[in-house]
Amino acid sequence: MTYAVLAAIGNGVYNAVDGALNLAVLPNAETSGKDMGFINLANTLSQISGTVVASLIVTYLGGYKAIFPASFLIELVGAILIFRIKSVK
Repeated sequence: MTYAVLAAIGNGVYNAVDGALNLAVLPNAETSGKDMGFINLANTLSQISGTVVASLIVTYLGGYKAIFPASFLIELVGAILIFRIKSVK
């Protein structure tokens, strides 16, 4: 239950900041709807691929217990990639 609460809070904060940042960096206000549609598609595809990756981890890397260390490593790679961003045009 504690994990679920912390994960929900973290996800909510991330989504709020991500949405605000996405709107702030769009190059053209007239095409913002189309641009946000592409961003939404990218987010949806990543969620779909996440379930596929999780099922592969469960099947081939030791069951459900392997999901937590694997997700930590994936999030660590994501954090490193985000910190490498120097600026936004």
